[in-house]
Amino acid sequence: WQLFTKPLPQPQSKSQNRQGGEQIVLLGLAAMAGALILAIYASGATALYNYSYKAGLMLLSLITLALLYWSLERLVRSPWGRILKAIREDEQVAKALGKNVFWYKLQALMLGGAIAGIAGAFYAWNLTTVYPSNFEPIITFNSWTIVVLGGAGNNAGTILGAIIFWAYNSITRFVLPTEIIKDASLGAFRIMSIGLILMVLMIWRPQGILGKKEELTLGQ
Repeated sequence: WQLFTKPLPQPQSKSQNRQGGEQIVLLGLAAMAGALILAIYASGATALYNYSYKAGLMLLSLITLALLYWSLERLVRSPWGRILKAIREDEQVAKALGKNVFWYKLQALMLGGAIAGIAGAFYAWNLTTVYPSNFEPIITFNSWTIVVLGGAGNNAGTILGAIIFWAYNSITRFVLPTEIIKDASLGAFRIMSIGLILMVLMIWRPQGILGKKEELTLGQ
């Protein structure tokens, strides 16, 4: 109980307030959407000889994603979601209103962790075996890319970002002719290209495709 009621230390700057719990939830949703796209693609690839083994994965993933999206949209519009937005904008104002900032952040962390756990279960189902080497830093980079690409503070944007990212990843991996670029350099080319796209996006549209610009401004 003391852990939940202990006051949060004073932030050093307003820029730290932007690290609200919503980003954790969006990361979990991005991982879930990414796992879904990967599962759909892999199921289609194995359809030629053994689709029945993963026949239920795509359907269950779609149902789970739809339920998660519906639940998160309701949470965003609920008093709980509005408190999280207030914490993101200015923690001191939320504290002045009597809100336990630490407890709300912890709730958002637990929710995001639960969604990420569901995504991990589908990921393991799709691969059938899981090793520590499957979870490299590039996985975190891909999740952040999906969130930034789709739009800040937008659940639909996270799903759209996952679709665009995995479509790009599949096209550059399986469709791009080997005469243009060698297989040995293809991995580095994909990472370099997505990094360049992110740089351009952050300059011309930092809020993402479906994001709102006011979501990036403190105090709005």
